[in-house]
Amino acid sequence: MKILNFAKDLCDELYVFINDDDYIEKTKWHKPIYNENERMEMLHLFWIKNVWIFINQTSLEQKMIKCWVNVIFVWDDYVWKEVVNPCDALVIFFQRDDKYSTTNLIKRMKWEQ
Repeated sequence: MKILNFAKDLCDELYVFINDDDYIEKTKWHKPIYNENERMEMLHLFWIKNVWIFINQTSLEQKMIKCWVNVIFVWDDYVWKEVVNPCDALVIFFQRDDKYSTTNLIKRMKWEQ
């Protein structure tokens, strides 16, 4: 949630783009802990009203262009990865706090079984 608070403080209008459930299953090889609707509801609880679900890179690019994205906030593990940026926006990398990592939570759950 730190990245959301950081972004909200710097933006006039914040858009959050989340993966749909199928995209997560295909790219992360597991089902999401919270489905896309639950994740949207959680974001709304943090006063984020502009939440968009994307199904693939093309749909993400289209939504970003439609929203006129000019700043992108991503976790610092994307420093060496390609960041989807069809608007040539400023990219700000934010230090990840692994204690809230869904991937690490799933690994711990599997390990404890």
